[in-house]
Amino acid sequence: MSFLEGLPNIFKTKKLPKSDEELLLDEYASIYDQIKEKNLNEYDFLCELIRLLSFSRARRYDFCLEKCLADGDAEALNDLIFQYAKLNLLPGCSGGYDQCEKLIPAFFAIACGDTDSMARIFPKGLPPSKNGYKFLCVMHDLLTAMLWQDENLLAPALEKARNFAESKKPANEREAIKFVLALHKKDVAAMSGHLQKFCSTFDRTDAPK
Repeated sequence: MSFLEGLPNIFKTKKLPKSDEELLLDEYASIYDQIKEKNLNEYDFLCELIRLLSFSRARRYDFCLEKCLADGDAEALNDLIFQYAKLNLLPGCSGGYDQCEKLIPAFFAIACGDTDSMARIFPKGLPPSKNGYKFLCVMHDLLTAMLWQDENLLAPALEKARNFAESKKPANEREAIKFVLALHKKDVAAMSGHLQKFCSTFDRTDAPK
C-alpha cells in the first residue's frame, strides 16, 4: 500500500473503550432484551426480570460511589444507596444465611425513605434468626421483635442483645446493638452517643468472614 493510499487511515479515530457507566447500562439493556424476546405476560416478565437481576453482575457500583463522594452530591449518593439496597433485596441467589442476610440492605432502604421494606422482608411471625453472622442474627431478632411489638420475641431478643453488647465482639457491632437498645428505651442521648462511637470504630473492624 502506498503512502497516499494509507493516508486516510491516519485520520481514523480509534474507538474509545466504554466507560463503567456505559458497561453497566449495556448489561441492563441486555437483560431487558433477553426477556423481551420471550414475549411473556406481565407477571412472568417481572419474575424473569427479578431472576436475571438477582444473578447478574450488574451490581457493582464502586465507580458511582467514588463519583458521588468526589462531587459531594448527596442526592446522587442517596439514589445510589437506594438502588443498591433494592437490588440486594430482590429474591434470588442466597448467600447461605437465613433471613438475617437481608438486614443491612433493609437498613439502607429505610435510610433512603423506603419504610415498607423492613415489614415486607421480615413479615410478622418469622422465627428468630439462627443461621448467620452473630451480629446480624442478634440485630435481626431485636429489630423484628420491636417492629411487630411481639412480647414473646422481645424478652429473649433483649437478653441476647444485652449479652452481645457486653461481649468482646467488634466494637462497632456492639455500639450498633447498644444504639438499638437505646432506641427501645427511647433514650435519645444514649442513641447519639452510641452512634458516634459506632462511626469512630467502624474502620477498625475487619469484614465478617
